Amino acid sequence: MRTNSGDRGDLEILREIVLVDFPRGRDGRERLRLRFVQARAGDREVAWHDLREFWKDERGEWRPGKKGISLRGRELGPIRDALIRATRGANAAPAREATKAPVPSSPSTPTAEERRERTANQPPPREREPVSR
Repeated sequence: MRTNSGDRGDLEILREIVLVDFPRGRDGRERLRLRFVQARAGDREVAWHDLREFWKDERGEWRPGKKGISLRGRELGPIRDALIRATRGANAAPAREATKAPVPSSPSTPTAEERRERTANQPPPREREPVSR
């Protein structure tokens, strides 16, 4: 059991399981690890998944790097689904409602309000004349 002291007080690591660990980079001094961590913070037990880059120091010991993210259990499902879609390609993505995860808008994606404004300012569609063959 390790104890970490930080801004949130004492954190006692109860269990740490490495789920994935593979080399990254050309020189073998970096690894990518996915870990499951359970800890005690005061009288509460907390758990999370940590995907982090590790690096090898001068003594040959692996140290966690700054690059990484910690995920709560409830966040894993939508992340897993998004990664599966990403490996299949963007065209295989299901509708947004199926993921139940918010999809951020980007400068190239108009907001609902922008779409309403565009539609309101457009002239009505013209009727097409039948094409004779």
